[in-house]
Amino acid sequence: MNLSTEPRPGADPNSHGTDATAASPGETASVEPSQQDFVRWLREVAPYIHAFRGKTFVIGIAGELIAAGHMNHLVQDLSLLNAMGMRIVLVYGSRPQVSEQLKLRQLDDRFAANLRVTDNAALECVKEAVGELRLDLEAAFSQGLPNTPMQHASVRVVSGNFVSARPVGVVDGIDHLHTGITRKVDVQPIRFALDSGAIILMAPLGFSATGEAFNLTLEDVACRTAIELDADKLIFLTEVDGILDAQGVLQTEVSETLAHELLAAGHLAPDTADYLRHALKACENGVARAHVIPFSVDGSVLLELFTHNGRRGNARIAAPCHPGRCGRYSVDHPPDGRRRHPGTTRSLTDRARNRQFLADRA
Repeated sequence: MNLSTEPRPGADPNSHGTDATAASPGETASVEPSQQDFVRWLREVAPYIHAFRGKTFVIGIAGELIAAGHMNHLVQDLSLLNAMGMRIVLVYGSRPQVSEQLKLRQLDDRFAANLRVTDNAALECVKEAVGELRLDLEAAFSQGLPNTPMQHASVRVVSGNFVSARPVGVVDGIDHLHTGITRKVDVQPIRFALDSGAIILMAPLGFSATGEAFNLTLEDVACRTAIELDADKLIFLTEVDGILDAQGVLQTEVSETLAHELLAAGHLAPDTADYLRHALKACENGVARAHVIPFSVDGSVLLELFTHNGRRGNARIAAPCHPGRCGRYSVDHPPDGRRRHPGTTRSLTDRARNRQFLADRA
């Protein structure tokens, strides 16, 4: 048996490894206030750790998060969740990276109905951007330097051709070419990898039965993956600063009814509406809870999962990350508590699904 007699960092070298304030028999030794806060916090988060162990979280991150330099902190937080037994599926976006690739090649960046029009040249840029992001994320999850949150971490990342896709086609006279929609997510190998303790890494790409590659949206891939996995949570880490109603009031908790009203009002920015629409769709198809969280707050995922009110200062779900402007939002499951069958969307024909997708984006 190895018995360490070295003093703790910052301890009195003459204390011989004991606390500066010794307790007499039958009394509790006093600790520093910072230590008391740590013990109290750890006990407070214990119920959340117990509740979330073994749960499946699909987390979609905007490409803007990586461009803003938040990748390492996010990877550290997700590695911690993985170590606590949570099953993590990470879907990443690549819009700003693809735009940068097009700019470097002096090509036009074309959008229609907030969807990229992906021609052959743009598809090559998509492949290059997505591949580079995948390597960067895998490298980040492979870190293990001493005196960092990744020390002793042994995270395995699995990715593959999990997503089948079909083309968007012609919308309002515009052919979207290699821009696609998710047709199916192969959940069996994903579940197998999650059971082994790996983190699943999914790109915004899908493939057809003929071997064609299609550029997909982060929101579409994350939403369909969460539905078909029957995930416990869908979490979007986004660049949007807030979901406001028509009067400009920040909404921090959104029911399905309110979500429909906000989308119908038509005042939301296109990106904000896309996140809310897919969060709502996930909840309507069996996902218990969906969240839209600004990535500008360091540790926002941990605050979302392990504190009762998110950031301190808000009595409801979360305090705004910028007073009066930025918050955390969740779309609740139906109030009757019944989970809709996860196959509801999959029961639609491809043609009906395509009409529904285009109608949603109109």
